[in-house]
Amino acid sequence: MLRSVMITTATRGPGSRPAIGRGVGLRLGEDRSILDLLVSRAQWPAMISDLRVGAAFAVTLSDPTDYQTYQIKARLAEFGDADADDVNLADSYVRRMTQTLLELGVTAQQLACWLLPRDLVRLRLIPMAVFRQTPGPGAGMAHAGAGTPA
Repeated sequence: MLRSVMITTATRGPGSRPAIGRGVGLRLGEDRSILDLLVSRAQWPAMISDLRVGAAFAVTLSDPTDYQTYQIKARLAEFGDADADDVNLADSYVRRMTQTLLELGVTAQQLACWLLPRDLVRLRLIPMAVFRQTPGPGAGMAHAGAGTPA
């Protein structure tokens, strides 16, 4: 992931109860057929406890410098504890995102509760569609080139 983007997630649990979270790292597979998302179990316990393989998932990526935003609709393929590479990815993401947000005037105190790279879970997602969600004309439209992976 080259840009510093905020990562928010949404899924639903039993009875279609919504569950939200914030990602602290993202890795797109070389062939773009999988997406690994890192989420803190300590920060988002309700979302993690509701995880079910096959569940619908939405991942929203938003650049705080210009509000350019995309939403990925996906299915949860598998999930489990993060490994050392995942932890390194999350630490790098949090450093970059923290610097970006500090430069925009967000305080370190505010950030302390937003970006928590602790007790990480890796969610492997299968992207199904991508939509532009930048406010203004074109918001909600399918992103060109996005499609259902093989």
